[in-house]
Formats: sequence, C-alpha cells, structure tokens
Amino acid sequence: MTQDYQRYQSEDFEVWKILFERQFPNIQTHACSEFKESLQRIGFQSNRIPDFNEVNGLLMTSTGWQIEVVPAIVPIRDFFIMLSKKHFPSTTWLRSMQQLDYLSEPDMFHDCFGHMPMLINSDYCLFLDKLAEIGMRYIDQEEYLELLGRLYWFSIEFGLVKENGIPKILGAGLISSFGEALQSVDPSKATHIPFNLETILKTSYINSSMQHCYFELDSLSSLYQTTNLVEDQMLGLIQSGFEVEVSGMMM
Repeated sequence: MTQDYQRYQSEDFEVWKILFERQFPNIQTHACSEFKESLQRIGFQSNRIPDFNEVNGLLMTSTGWQIEVVPAIVPIRDFFIMLSKKHFPSTTWLRSMQQLDYLSEPDMFHDCFGHMPMLINSDYCLFLDKLAEIGMRYIDQEEYLELLGRLYWFSIEFGLVKENGIPKILGAGLISSFGEALQSVDPSKATHIPFNLETILKTSYINSSMQHCYFELDSLSSLYQTTNLVEDQMLGLIQSGFEVEVSGMMM
C-alpha cells in the first residue's frame, strides 16, 4: 500500500489544519522537550498534510526508519515484524469534520503528528529497535508479545516523562489527543505513577477509552534501559503462572 496524496480533498486539509492548530499550543506547553525538538526538525505544518515520500527521505537520513502504510490497526505479531525492519505502520485516512473529537481507532493525525516526529530521535528509535529484537524472539508466543505491547503502550503511546519535576507528555496517544493531553498532566484529573516495569507488565490496557493512570519516566533515555530487564521479567511472570489476557492488536 502507498499514500495516494492526490486523493486528499479540501475537507482533509481543513481537518488536518484544525487538529494541528488546536493541538500545537498544548504541545508547546505540555510535551516533552524531545518531542518539540523533533516536531520542529520534521517540519510538519498546519497548512499541509505530510507527504510520506518526503517523511521517509528525512527519516532514512536521520535514523534509518521508514513509514509503512497500513489500512487500520495491525495485529501485534505484524506490528513487531514491521518494527524489526525499521518500518513504522501508519494509516493514510483522516477523520471527518464530524469526528474531530472522537474516533474508535487512530487515523493518520495520530500516526503522523503523534508518532512520526519522534522517529527522528535516536533514543526513541533505539528503544523501538531493542523492543523489536526481543519481540522477534517470541514472535509466535502471544503472551510474550502482549507483555511487550504493554511496555510499548504505557510509554510510546501513553507515557509521561519528568522534566524538572514536572510531568511532560511523551506518548503519541496523548500528543495527538486534544482532551487527553490536557487531562494527562492535570493531577486533579489523572493519577501519575512512577515508571515501574513489573507493574506495567502486570497491567492490561483498554484502547477504546481515555486512560486515567499514567506512568512517568525519569527521562527518555531511561526508557531504553528497561529493555535490558524486560525479557527476564517476562519469563519470570509467565513461569510463575501469571495469566496474560491477550488482545492481539496494537494501536
């Protein structure tokens, strides 16, 4: 599959513009410094839907990653296979004007605005590389992929990172959500939990509603360090008889 840029209509460009312009101020205030720097480097603007050919050229020279077009949410096994090839999945469709505030599954605003800028960040990509390497060792064992998916979910999708003691947004699910971005950093509306690998591996997630508890990393670079521990902890949990509820899908 490829992105057919000529198929985008005037409403698509207007939707992108609205979503970008209302979220950009939130990002400047609440996103982590690595994301803000990456968004500037990748050059996305409100008046133009990203062209994946251009994005791939920039990513290739920066970190070697590429965007792979998919029709919708991908099965977790396919997701880890893509990551092992340094391919990150993305849809090419945009929500309608009537769907600005809620979608049952992520569109390309989530994929582009939330994920793609950080694919230019080397620490972020090192984490994805290592996660994929571990995932491929367990590619036919659903329980292990589910546990790895939880680490991904509570960091890359919905993680926070502390900067000078203040929670800042890292996760793409928060970066791309107007309502949840504000909720996630408000201590009166959300619970902030210190990032703990064992707790995360034992915590299932729901991808159809807002989160209410968010894990806080000490730094983005510390996320990579979790990959040195996750394999042993997964093995320990499974061998102890811990029951893993398998969803089989990734966001």
